[in-house]
Amino acid sequence: MKIAVYDGSFEGFLCIVNFSIFENLYFDGIIKSNSFNVLSIFNTYVEIETSHSKAQETFSYLRSQIPEEHLSKLMLALLCDEMNLEITLYRVIIKILKEKSLIENILDDDVLRLNKALKNLFNERHKYLGSVRFQKVEKDHLLAIIEPRNNILPLIAKHFVKRFPNEYWCIYDKKRRLILSKNDRNWEIFKVEGELNLNLKTDREISNLWRQFFKNIAIKNRINPKAQKNRLPLRFRTYMTEFLENL
Repeated sequence: MKIAVYDGSFEGFLCIVNFSIFENLYFDGIIKSNSFNVLSIFNTYVEIETSHSKAQETFSYLRSQIPEEHLSKLMLALLCDEMNLEITLYRVIIKILKEKSLIENILDDDVLRLNKALKNLFNERHKYLGSVRFQKVEKDHLLAIIEPRNNILPLIAKHFVKRFPNEYWCIYDKKRRLILSKNDRNWEIFKVEGELNLNLKTDREISNLWRQFFKNIAIKNRINPKAQKNRLPLRFRTYMTEFLENL
């Protein structure tokens, strides 16, 4: 088996596709270089060097061959944190270049798996739009902490820029050490090295009032924990003010 090893970046993935499109070099598997620790004598490993020019060449070619709507959908799959999804996406792209109608063929195993992963991505995005909670940090900046399964920061950025246009805020993806930062009307995403030193200035009175309001509006006779967990799973509640016991 021929395995491509890349740096995990968007451009790195496009460079893998570049080899298949322009050099007829095809792969049976794709792994990230940071997880490249177990070798098999039955596999051939090809280290893919990330090249901005090759990535641009590949993306331009894909745009000429695949409708914009479908291409955007394919590229969003790289935000999904699902094991071995890169090789599924890679196979779908190669298949589509040979047969354009495949993107809508839900009977294809790779297309089906990709659609399920994208559905999970957008479902998680939707839930985090309503479950992100901000707290004050130094200089009256706002900070929210989340731990999503998928890399949803690029998908929620515009929503919060519109929702809080006059504040300075950050959303920290603790799992990936990524920060979505908004200053003025611009936003950017960058990686944090090491531990993030958080100096939160929680207003206990306001937080406790919010928690009390949350409890008081509940109709005790109609509380349904099972339904609540289906609508808002426990993993979304870790940093939500109304579910924090100690403030």
